Amino acid sequence: MKKKEIFQKIQKTLNGVQNYKNSKIVEDQLIIEFQIEGAKCKTSIRCQHFGKIYLVNPPVNKLLIENFENEFETVLFDDVKKFYNNDFTLCVGSGQLDLNSLLPEYRIESEKDCIEYCEKFKNHIKEVINIFFYPMSDITNIGKYVAKFDYVDNLKVLVGGKFPVHTLKKIFLLKKGNQIERYLEYKKGFEEQIESFSIRKPNRKDEAKIFMDNYISLVRKLEEENTFP
Repeated sequence: MKKKEIFQKIQKTLNGVQNYKNSKIVEDQLIIEFQIEGAKCKTSIRCQHFGKIYLVNPPVNKLLIENFENEFETVLFDDVKKFYNNDFTLCVGSGQLDLNSLLPEYRIESEKDCIEYCEKFKNHIKEVINIFFYPMSDITNIGKYVAKFDYVDNLKVLVGGKFPVHTLKKIFLLKKGNQIERYLEYKKGFEEQIESFSIRKPNRKDEAKIFMDNYISLVRKLEEENTFP
């Protein structure tokens, strides 16, 4: 059995799954697309080959909300946009989700193993659609998800882009999701981080000022909106 055959069997299994759009094989990954109103959703799995053994990694799930990304990009300064990308609004590995259909790294050595994996994956992806993709197509719920993590753990939340943009996006999401207590915590954390950034990297002091100015501008726009309770 070859890697391509494994992926093709998984693709065949997905026929008829709700919201399934299409899938493609890209080197050692199978990328699966789902269409949910308001969001573009993808699940990817990687298959590694070790002799006669194939190891399929746990799924990684990405969701993109274009309307949100378009709005967020407008609040970024031109000099800060180089740290931004709109590949996804939220990325969460299946192992981080509260699911009944756990799907850890899976070992495939035979046709029987492959058939069993396909069935497990089909059940798993149905649950991912209902438990993750549908709820997270609402920005409010993404804000609630970000709020589960305090600022010191904020790097555990993947929202795309590099520093400082990924942190600014989380602040944006928290405010849009009306998670005010955590929003205020992230504001304080970001301000302290930029202050220490200037000290740790004096050669980027001018850049740090741009980051802070963009942050101040973003917060001003957010707090002009009437979303506080």
